[in-house]
Amino acid sequence: MALMLGILVLALALRLHHLDHQNLWLDEALTWWDARLPTYWLLRRSALNVHPPGTFLMMKLWTHLFGSTAAMLRFPFLLSSLLVIWLAFILARSMLSPPMAVLAAALLALSPHQIYFAQEARMYALVTALTLGAVICYIRLREEASAGWRCRVGFVLLFIAALHTHYFAVLVLAAVNAHSFFHDMRPGRRARSLSVREWIWLNVSVGLAAAPWAAFVLLHPGVGVGQDWRPPLSLADGMKELRDLFVQMAVGYNVYPWELIMAFVHYQRYPEAVDARNFFIHRFLIFGLGVPVMIACFLRSLREVRRRAEVLLWLFFVPLGLLVLGMMMIRREMELSRYLMIISPYFAIMLAAGIGSLNPIRWRLLAAGALMLAMGLALSTYYRTPTRGSDYRPVARLIRQHYQPGDVIIADPFYMDRPLFYYLNDPRLWRAIIHTAYLEDFAEYLRVRAQLPRVWVVLDHRSDLFDASAERFGQLWPSYVITLDVSFPERFPKVRVLGLASPAWTPLLDVETGAGAGEGEHSPWGRVRPKCDFDPSRGRSHRHAVLPDLSERLSEQRAMAGNRPPGMLRMAQPLAASANDADARTAIWHAQDDAPARRSIRRPAPLRRLASRR
Repeated sequence: MALMLGILVLALALRLHHLDHQNLWLDEALTWWDARLPTYWLLRRSALNVHPPGTFLMMKLWTHLFGSTAAMLRFPFLLSSLLVIWLAFILARSMLSPPMAVLAAALLALSPHQIYFAQEARMYALVTALTLGAVICYIRLREEASAGWRCRVGFVLLFIAALHTHYFAVLVLAAVNAHSFFHDMRPGRRARSLSVREWIWLNVSVGLAAAPWAAFVLLHPGVGVGQDWRPPLSLADGMKELRDLFVQMAVGYNVYPWELIMAFVHYQRYPEAVDARNFFIHRFLIFGLGVPVMIACFLRSLREVRRRAEVLLWLFFVPLGLLVLGMMMIRREMELSRYLMIISPYFAIMLAAGIGSLNPIRWRLLAAGALMLAMGLALSTYYRTPTRGSDYRPVARLIRQHYQPGDVIIADPFYMDRPLFYYLNDPRLWRAIIHTAYLEDFAEYLRVRAQLPRVWVVLDHRSDLFDASAERFGQLWPSYVITLDVSFPERFPKVRVLGLASPAWTPLLDVETGAGAGEGEHSPWGRVRPKCDFDPSRGRSHRHAVLPDLSERLSEQRAMAGNRPPGMLRMAQPLAASANDADARTAIWHAQDDAPARRSIRRPAPLRRLASRR
């Protein structure tokens, strides 16, 4: 027990380390966003979403009590990950042996895969803990004649909570029922401590408790969740998903098998380079030693587990088979290592069983050491990774530094405004964010109905316009000048920020001539430098965006404003007059949006089709 307590302390330390170091990525920002909604709208959004409302209701209460910092948003799932380790130890000890149970707990404590989801504000660690607790209740009901009402109530309540946390908890429930039928309740088999009638009533209780939410989802107007955002599935992609499942459950997300080949090529070309040699050794110890040992131990465990704990095979392969079958039916890729987080404890227990079956003992020590060494090296890479997905922290800093009253902010794709809302963290800036499905809708709105002083356009790497040239933006917004164009991060950019200025906007810029610039002073902004203090090293600026003749172009556009239609001038005046009052500007915007003239604006086709026609 003292050894297990030490493992839990180590697991806690590893999960607390750099808990808020990485940014909240899109899905985590959605968790924060849904937790802020009123309860009815939270339920309504969940009914139209791919996730049930259990996690968001829990987070609503949690953030009300403890706040919504990145560390606090992730902390409930950190506790769930610790609970997974403890429950896996209990399950392995009841079916295998105490040494194998301790080894399984140690593998889970050190696993980069487990630590990644322990430091993510999503429901995967929580649903894993809930289903694992329900499986322990099932094992005790099946094996122990003295199992009483507590195990029955625990089985029902834990599966109800799991189904309201993530729909894929039904895969574990299906695995439990399949194992129970083929081993205990099939005709000709003798039931153990749990009769067929009791087992049916337990499943009916779970179904009846989940029925209200299922009815709410099915009867909700507009229900029907698509999977259009997932890429199409091919046979090669399916095999790659299966390979990545096993690799990521062993060494996590931040190292990739192809990096071993790349490291070997670099080492062959530059054998004297210390970095190339260290990178090759690092990846070889992970993929040349740790992953093959993992595969060998997993294959060896199949015979050991079949002899002593066959239920683990059902709990591992039934959810895997059902989800792969679902991928084939919808013909879409799915990230198996994320959605099959629920089977990761059984994978660790099977690895421990495979290592424990090795003889003599020195082979056990070598196998366990190689696997833990690979996990530790992969974990060091995870800790050195500064971001998850698209990082909107520098974007929010840039907008806060340069924001002026009357500015409008728009994100593309439209759902990426959630991270912006989180990191801007200012109601004044929240009111400046405009929500629209297509950038071309917004461009048409600007052209026909309004002339805003300045617009911030935040393009995520998912946007069709992320790599567009200045000429493309000139066609999209002909009445605006690009005054700012920066990409974050500098290497491998994932977010691009554009500042668009209209003739009515007075820039806070120092326009310098060549002679006026300081000697030896280099600025990636060319001869136009912002007055606000901005560190260009945080992002990569596009040289074509900020033009040296910005003042001349703005002057020309102001002079040409008299040739515009009177309706456009009348629309621009109220907005310019209210530029110093964000509330008034927002009210005018919504009043214009509700005007009957909106019907005359034809919704453009999606961006890809427009691009293909042009």
